[in-house]
Amino acid sequence: MKPGDGGGRIRPAAAYTAADSISAAWQLETLLGRRYGGSSGTNFVACLQLATDLRERGETGSIVTLLCDRGERYGETLFNEEWLRAHGIDLARARGAIGRLLGGGDRAKKRR
Repeated sequence: MKPGDGGGRIRPAAAYTAADSISAAWQLETLLGRRYGGSSGTNFVACLQLATDLRERGETGSIVTLLCDRGERYGETLFNEEWLRAHGIDLARARGAIGRLLGGGDRAKKRR
């Protein structure tokens, strides 16, 4: 989509799992040094997928997003491995998927 042309495509909403969103939030902390919440994780993984889709189609463009859900308040939940286990959330598959979206295989760093 070019500014001002009124055209372009709008990507349909995608469904991401809690593990996808939380793993992306963990990756944001690794990349940016600050915690973000699950909605920012969802936003980030959607941007990574959009960038991958553009690259696969041979297209270029800019992706702009806001990460507005700070994650400090999630230390005992989303950023707590015991809490994740107790709620049946396994980040292993999502970590690998995010690593691939980042272009490095399973490069997404494991925490702890």
